Amino acid sequence: ALLDHTNNSGVSGNRATYLHLFSGTILLLLFIFNDHSLLPDLPDYINYFNVIGETPWRELVNIRKYIYIKEDYGFIYSFKIIHSLFDSEIFLFAVIGVFIIFSYLYFVRMFSTGILSPIFFYLAYSFYENLFLIRQSIAVGILLISLKFLVQQRKLRFFTMICVAFTFHQTSIVMLLVLLMDSLKNYRQLIGVTSVVIILG
Repeated sequence: ALLDHTNNSGVSGNRATYLHLFSGTILLLLFIFNDHSLLPDLPDYINYFNVIGETPWRELVNIRKYIYIKEDYGFIYSFKIIHSLFDSEIFLFAVIGVFIIFSYLYFVRMFSTGILSPIFFYLAYSFYENLFLIRQSIAVGILLISLKFLVQQRKLRFFTMICVAFTFHQTSIVMLLVLLMDSLKNYRQLIGVTSVVIILG
């Protein structure tokens, strides 16, 4: 997205929408229908999903009595909600995949006039890790969406999104440093620096 931000030869609105839908659908299918047993961490996430789903709501605050898991309660309660809707691994990864891929495509749509180079960048640097670094990927997705509020100087909403991301992965707190950088008047520079920190950090 950063590579194409200043590219004035961007595709038309309708064509960009179709390319987003097509690429998003392909990425989502790859996300859902890979062999989850072959990727690191995914067997653990499937176990979390089953244990959290079987744990009563009132006991979720004490979930560590039943399984070793970090106390990221946004992650825990979101898994519980998904399990309550449909007890299926495919459904779990479909919901997660939709959110993660949507967040990246939303970021591209907001801050890029191009489409192909951001998708290739995502495939090269992020997509594989998104397949199994679930908590981190959800937190990154939330932070990418929050950049809109940073540009609009809606600092309270930006701060709220950081807090939500923190409930999925506690390293999201580092994004509070961005508020200290707010003195930068060049918002393209600010978004560029912030985006690199989010995606590569």
